Order: sequence, then C-alpha cells, then structure tokens
Amino acid sequence: MKQEEDVQAGVEICKYVLGFTGMAVVKCATELEIAEAIENHEGPMALSELSSTLGCVPFSLDRIMRFLVHRHFFKEEPTIQGTAANGTAAFEAAHGADLWKYAAANPAFNKLIDDAMACDAGLAVSAIIESSPKVFDGLKTLVDVGGGNGTALGKIVRKGEGLRGMGLCP
Repeated sequence: MKQEEDVQAGVEICKYVLGFTGMAVVKCATELEIAEAIENHEGPMALSELSSTLGCVPFSLDRIMRFLVHRHFFKEEPTIQGTAANGTAAFEAAHGADLWKYAAANPAFNKLIDDAMACDAGLAVSAIIESSPKVFDGLKTLVDVGGGNGTALGKIVRKGEGLRGMGLCP
C-alpha cells in the first residue's frame, strides 16, 4: 500500500512540475493561429492541409492537435489521410528556432526544460531501479551522454555497488 501511495505521489509531483505543458501547447496553438486557419477553411481540414497552411511538419502538428482534441479544444472528425508536407516544426514556426536553440537563448525557458527533464528522469530511473534492481549489476562505469544535470546518473550510481559515473554534456 505504501509503495502505491509513493508511486501516486510521484505521479502527482510530475503532473505539478510538468503542468506547464498544457499552457505551452495552448500558447503554441495560439501563436500558430491554428483556430483561425481551421475557421477560414471551408469544411473539415486534414492534418496535411493544416500543416501546409501553417508551414509545420505534420508529425509535430499532429502531437499538438492530439493534445488539443484530448482537452476538447477541437473535435476530431474522420478525414482522408493526406500526404506529409515538408516544412518547419510547429515549435520552430511559433518561436523562430527549434526547441534547443530557443532554450539556449532563453535561460528561463531552459531552466523549465531542465527541471522537467530532471523530474521525469528521477521518476523513471527510480521505477527502473525498484522494478529491476540487478539491471546495473556487473557494471563498473556508466557514461551518461547529454545527461543534463545528472539526476538519472546520480540515482543509478548511488544504487550500484562500486559503480562509477561519468556525465558528458555538450
């Protein structure tokens, strides 16, 4: 029972820390003017058409639209699947740079990304260690490439007997 409560507490903490996601998606949708593009189109609009209109990669736009449909901002209607259009990613279209370049140029946003990734890594690694405690047995050194602030590596090294960790960040 205590373990279930701990897991649920971790989920709630993660929801709190990652709570900005919903706001970020809605902000992105607003800046891309998704609602306006759909309203100006006569009838239902396929993802490929919306993607072409907005100049976004369908894959990235699909993720945004799935979130917005799930949250009931939009209603999904059956359509004929279109072909993929080339263009820029939705985040890049909205912010003028890809996620990592934008984060590098905006320290507050970068900290938000780092904190969210550390929270996610902390929860995921803890779950891995608890469910498979011997997964790192026999390792002497573990290298974490691009490991952010080292949250995941630190948790693993603390649990491994004689395990050394090395973090390589660009």
